[in-house]
Amino acid sequence: MIVTGKGGKWSAIIADGKITGKTPSGKNFVMHKVTRKSKTLGLKPPPGAVVLFDGKDADEWNDGKMVDGNLLGSDISSKTKFRDHTVHLEFRLSFMPYARGQGRSNSGVYLQQRYEVQVLDSFGLKGQNNECGGIYSQTAPRVNMC
Repeated sequence: MIVTGKGGKWSAIIADGKITGKTPSGKNFVMHKVTRKSKTLGLKPPPGAVVLFDGKDADEWNDGKMVDGNLLGSDISSKTKFRDHTVHLEFRLSFMPYARGQGRSNSGVYLQQRYEVQVLDSFGLKGQNNECGGIYSQTAPRVNMC
C-alpha cells in the first residue's frame, strides 16, 4: 500500500510490518510496526473488584449505552458510588494523525465528579498534567500512557 502525507510532501510504502519512505527533503526513513500489550490484558479482576464494564452491556451505568458493537458510550456516570478506590481503566483512542496537542482524541474520565483523568493521544509529548493519565490541571501522570 502506498501512502502520502498531507499535501503530498512525503510518501511511503506499507508492507511486511514496516513503513518505508522519503521525507520532504528526500531523506529515507523506515518505521517498524510495534504492538504493545498491557501486562494486565486478559487477567481476571482482583478479588472484591467491582466490574463496571466488560464489553458486553452498559447495565452498571446511568444513561449507559453500547456503541460500535462492544464500546461504552460517553456522558455517563456509574450507578455505584465510590469513596476511596483504585481504578483500572482501558480505553481506545481515535486515529487522528493530523491533529496536534489537545486536538488528538481529547477526552477524560471524571472521578467522584471532581477530578478528571485525562484521556488523550499524547504519544511523543512530555507527559504533563493535561496529557494522558494526568489528573487534569492537578498532577502529571507517573508515565506517559501513550
